[in-house]
Amino acid sequence: SVLLTIAVVTIRADRREEIRNTWLSWGDDRLVLRFFTEAPDESIPEGKYEAIALNKESEKYGDLVVLNIERGMNFAIKLLSAMEYMYDRYNFDFFLRLDDDYFLCLDRLLNELEATKNSLTYSTEMMLYAGHRYCSPGETRIDEAYMLLSGALVNRVLTTENLHCGAHAGTSAGYWFTVGNEANKDDDVIWINDPRLDHKGMVKDIIQDNTLDYSVCKNHMGVHHITPNYMSVLWEASKDDHEFETEFTYLTMDTCSHVGQGISDEWFSHDNVQPCETFHVKNTKKHCGFEGC
Repeated sequence: SVLLTIAVVTIRADRREEIRNTWLSWGDDRLVLRFFTEAPDESIPEGKYEAIALNKESEKYGDLVVLNIERGMNFAIKLLSAMEYMYDRYNFDFFLRLDDDYFLCLDRLLNELEATKNSLTYSTEMMLYAGHRYCSPGETRIDEAYMLLSGALVNRVLTTENLHCGAHAGTSAGYWFTVGNEANKDDDVIWINDPRLDHKGMVKDIIQDNTLDYSVCKNHMGVHHITPNYMSVLWEASKDDHEFETEFTYLTMDTCSHVGQGISDEWFSHDNVQPCETFHVKNTKKHCGFEGC
């Protein structure tokens, strides 16, 4: 049994390399991480070179999963594909979908999830949907850049019939988990906003001030919009930090008056909604949302 599986959605080799060299070093046998990327178009010269590079990288690290779907705004399908891949291979308690420009305080997260799992109030059937939450009428959802789900909720998603997918993973999941919709018919999904996520990457401005003694992982669980050069800077500032408190954040309900309504039908319809099975991982048809491909 694995405590946490992480699916990093990525197309850039330099970002994968920086993750391996920095915060992934906090990992241990409680963790399985895989990088998910699309198969290159080998009908063009650039695609052939990219395929060769991906094969070499896969042979070297063994952590790369190439999805048989076209490039484009297929983020909801990539999420489902990553869930399927991990669920078919591992028995896990928690699943994290992560962008490749996220600096993750992995040591803190693993310890917190371990404590949560061992607590008297934690249930293996907890339906957990956590991360940076947007809270506004008809648009309430968890941002897909950092989306933490309990294993039980992943199982529910993969066994729910008639799921509908838009272009974006966060919008689609927000719709699935809206009260009364496909994966939350009984109103038992717990929506958690984690304020320790620096979603806008504001910490970059802080660490540039060398006069400040700022511990990234004592103040945050993760930092978004971090490019490879900043990834190493945050790592050097945080790699020896193990003295944070373990908080049972995922055992409390952080309220939002709009959680019950989640994503409205009107808002979701703007995302080129179709049945998820139309764009199954084995079907290479491109799925484009309202922002284009």
